[in-house]
Amino acid sequence: MAEECDGGGALAGLRGFVRAAVVSAASDWDRAGMLPEGILAELGRRGWLASFLEPAEGGVGLDMVAYGRLHEELGCGCSSLRCAVTAHDMVAVAVRRWGEVGQRQRWLSRLARGEVVGAFALSESGAGSDVSAMRTVARREGDRFVLDGKKRWVTNGLRAGVFLVFARTAEGAGAFLVPRDTPGLTLSPMEPLLGTRAVGISEVTFEGCRLAPEALVGGVRAGLRFVLPAALALGRYAIACGCLGMARACLDAAIEHAGRPSASGVSLSSHQLVCRMIARMVAGVRAAGLLCRACGASLEAGAPGSVPEAALAKYFASGVAREVTADAVQIFGGEGCLQGNIVERFFRDAKVMEIIEGANEVLELVIARHGIHEYLAMAGGEGRD
Repeated sequence: MAEECDGGGALAGLRGFVRAAVVSAASDWDRAGMLPEGILAELGRRGWLASFLEPAEGGVGLDMVAYGRLHEELGCGCSSLRCAVTAHDMVAVAVRRWGEVGQRQRWLSRLARGEVVGAFALSESGAGSDVSAMRTVARREGDRFVLDGKKRWVTNGLRAGVFLVFARTAEGAGAFLVPRDTPGLTLSPMEPLLGTRAVGISEVTFEGCRLAPEALVGGVRAGLRFVLPAALALGRYAIACGCLGMARACLDAAIEHAGRPSASGVSLSSHQLVCRMIARMVAGVRAAGLLCRACGASLEAGAPGSVPEAALAKYFASGVAREVTADAVQIFGGEGCLQGNIVERFFRDAKVMEIIEGANEVLELVIARHGIHEYLAMAGGEGRD
């Protein structure tokens, strides 16, 4: 990403910040299993949290293509940090899109500044990709809801100030904004993790959590029908761009390593099979970049197909990240298996990307159904001509 392509100045300095403050520290964060205190607040001060919000809402008004570039650059440095921003932003987009005026006024500017961190609480044990199986329940007591249940794999859970929680109600599935200090809410870390180890994944338990009426976002039937799709479209797009970033970083590292002369004076890049791997890596990164840009343009335009476009971008880019990081480890050889090597860390992170925000097998169904619908629509139009 050229620094000139800065989303109207909002991304100026981003690449330099990632190189200076993120790349050099990401392996230490990975070992520690936690991002440093204040890193998200720093991103907020720079305008890089909930950056799609308009200035009047506390953001910097990035369009979706520039927003993707933000996540690509963060992805080049640290998948854990990029995941933390993505989950936080999924809460912000849900509040912006479906929240009442009071909810937007209370939360949006604070989320944009990083004064409060958002966490997205959807998945449960036995109800990951199959959200219809979730067992967390919000029952009415007078004008309030009482929340009971347990969520797992909650990104930002250990540092969040507010949780967007999906739960069943008597009328349907709802989404609720639950502050961290709500009585009955308890947190426990989930570790060790395969990848994105520093993101603060947690388990969140709700026992008799009494929620004010204004905690409900979008109505009691809106949780899975409206709030979740809006958040997932943004999240999948951000993951796709983050995967592009990590693939790009591993491609750069692999080319640099392969170009070094060995003790015999011959570089790895002189070998045809290594060149073949690099060629596949280049092609994958280029293709993923095109899909990510197209998805960003679709989201920015509010196109009807933007939700399946986000699924397609995430599906393809996460697959590219897996292949590119694996080939990068192979090119590095034994060095690529050492903890602390960027390709080793991204190799672990890449596998996680094929699972979160919709496992790729689930996304295949989404993509296939959309493709079939498009084909039938085109075939029907041709038949009428």
